[in-house]
Amino acid sequence: MATCATVHTPTWPMRASIHAGDDNLPNLALRQAVYASSVYLWGDTYLYPGYAVDGVTEYPSPLDASTLSLFHSEASDSAPWISVDLGAVALVKRVVIVNRCDCCPERLQSAELRIGNVSITRGIYAAGGGDTRNITGNLLVWRQDADVGMCASKIIAFDTPKVGRWVTLQNKYPLLQVSEIQVFGYYAASAVCANVLPGTGYDCRYWVFRQSDYTCTLKRDEGAGPGFFMDPKTVAGGVRPVALLGTRGAAPWYYNSFVDPSAQWIWSRGGASQSIPGAPTNPVTTFSYIYTAASVMTAYIYIAADDYVWIYINGMQTGTSRLIRGWDGTPIPPVPVTLQKGPNLIQMRVQNRADRTTAGVIMSLQDSSGRVLARSNASWVWSERAIRVEDTPPPVRCMRTQFSGAGKCTTAPTGLRFWGYGRMVVVYRVVYIYADGTRSPSSTRTMSLTERTYCAPWVYVEFSSPIATLLASGPPGKPRTGIMLQRSGAVTCDGSPPANWDTNAFIDIVRLDSTKDYGDGGGCRIVSDSAVHCLDFMRAGYPSAPPVSAWRWAGGSTAPTPTYSSLGRSAPALVFYGSGGFNVTYSLSYNYSTGYRSVPSPNRLWAAHANRSQPSIFVEFSVPLLLGQGDSVVLQRYEEDWGLVDVDRIGAVQANGSSWLLFTDSLPPFFGP
Repeated sequence: MATCATVHTPTWPMRASIHAGDDNLPNLALRQAVYASSVYLWGDTYLYPGYAVDGVTEYPSPLDASTLSLFHSEASDSAPWISVDLGAVALVKRVVIVNRCDCCPERLQSAELRIGNVSITRGIYAAGGGDTRNITGNLLVWRQDADVGMCASKIIAFDTPKVGRWVTLQNKYPLLQVSEIQVFGYYAASAVCANVLPGTGYDCRYWVFRQSDYTCTLKRDEGAGPGFFMDPKTVAGGVRPVALLGTRGAAPWYYNSFVDPSAQWIWSRGGASQSIPGAPTNPVTTFSYIYTAASVMTAYIYIAADDYVWIYINGMQTGTSRLIRGWDGTPIPPVPVTLQKGPNLIQMRVQNRADRTTAGVIMSLQDSSGRVLARSNASWVWSERAIRVEDTPPPVRCMRTQFSGAGKCTTAPTGLRFWGYGRMVVVYRVVYIYADGTRSPSSTRTMSLTERTYCAPWVYVEFSSPIATLLASGPPGKPRTGIMLQRSGAVTCDGSPPANWDTNAFIDIVRLDSTKDYGDGGGCRIVSDSAVHCLDFMRAGYPSAPPVSAWRWAGGSTAPTPTYSSLGRSAPALVFYGSGGFNVTYSLSYNYSTGYRSVPSPNRLWAAHANRSQPSIFVEFSVPLLLGQGDSVVLQRYEEDWGLVDVDRIGAVQANGSSWLLFTDSLPPFFGP
């Protein structure tokens, strides 16, 4: 069997011919999260699945001529697959598969394409062999019956859109190699919003459909009934009516002592079960309701859930609860909450702990006299992704580099140039940083940059209000402490390879409210009270990431940790400080006194637990740390669209000379994909 240890270089650039169609549908797969059963190591480069959704359909790659922009599975993987997470349920009209462009087109054999809502993320080296056995849980929509030529595109069109979040291509041949997978369609909530979308149960009464870009936005408050009012530009998962499961004494809960006899047990589906084959726990489900208060007031939430519930008022967590079935007389103390005058978004974020078991939540919102203000009933709606509304996004008026821009600037920026040679296919956005390390929703204005000659650009950002005014505002109890420029996409600069983390996630570049200078012409410069330009020089290996060699926590370790073992009885205890469960990916980065961040550590930790959270984490380094004055090491976790969130930080005084550090994730539990 031939392997791919060498690059088959044609005498001219090859570009796949792709017909996007005349319906102007967007490619929903572009730069989305993508997973594979295995990954091939070509020389010293892993051919990650991210290469199949990077938008590059030509060979050699315009980003790096020495790199194959394709996904390649291991030769020992007998039924390889690649799975794209579209981020939300979508209606798929067309899928385009671009075959390998430099050789070996025959390796795409008897391939099958499936679309559905069963998550396919775990490769063959995961416990139990990963998710290969779960692929058949999604609908088979296409089976290959003819060869696909070298650099050729197979267009798979559907007369009736296929519904699902996960698009999985599986080869019935030991090697799977594809240059690109494109998925054209629109998100389920953005289908022509007329009552209920056939075949999905999505209720579109709370959405406004934008034909121009096939997105759907939540409506402003329209008065009576649940109308999401916080941010008309917020795009979230589909919102559906709840299923009613009976009042407090209904089976199997028999919770007759619940304070409100008219409150109803509700859940997302009538079967009161969210079973996902192969998943260790059920996904978190968010139930939402709008209550309009006549004035600022203190109210009390009585709530019970099977199994766990987190309570959010206007996007901010206020309490947790759990019900143990069969304990009819179990007292559940009320959770005091502060309601603002006007509309209040009340959310119950619930997780059913075990598969194939009953699930439900019941609540009653009451004032100090015991009068019921709201209760769980048919007025609630639910979504599979929490709708976060802690703050409005930064009001970016415009963004500019030397050769690209977005928005209309009031001041013509000068001095915008590139400082290196390379290639970039990236997107920039801006977020607020809060004192607890979390981030705001991202700016609605973003800027795309495709550059095939230069890298390391000066980036100009102009706001509609002074930066000082923006930092002085913010939601109650959540002060803004900075404004961060973030970037996603692939960058190769001065011969450096593309950074794998960059291709699938937004990472921190520099704080725009920082005006410190490196002294060599770099850094950030104030242009006006509402505008700044900063040099983006981040690329793979520069600024260098913390030299993480292994992670250790209460659930295990990623590699041997000899330093931890050598500490003996003085080794720090690795414990959980919270309950409720979590599922996240952690990384480390440096935070410099100049406002810049380093590349996130390529050695990362995935950690999850069904009913515990807030772990302490031991990180071991290959060499002792050496930081400058004012610098720090930051533990971050990745939260889907919200990017990297700071969860703990250790300064230079403690970190310098250390070969290990102990961090704690003290933020509320988070459930990643």
